[in-house]
Amino acid sequence: MLTVTSFAAAAEIEVKMLNKDSDGGLMVFEPAPVKIEPGDTVKFVAADRGHNAASIRACCRTARLPSSARMAKT
Repeated sequence: MLTVTSFAAAAEIEVKMLNKDSDGGLMVFEPAPVKIEPGDTVKFVAADRGHNAASIRACCRTARLPSSARMAKT
């Protein structure tokens, strides 16, 4: 007997890091905000020179990253 289990596939969400948006906002992410689910991957893309990303645990108290979590190096 074959049993098939249905599950939602993990998504990859791409977020652009911009120095300025069309409204004049500085150092912005597009799209913002994004909704992610467990298992999803968020890829931050430096679309403008001089923009970087860093995780600051103090500002993300509700986020639980496993100790094995690593940032992708591109």
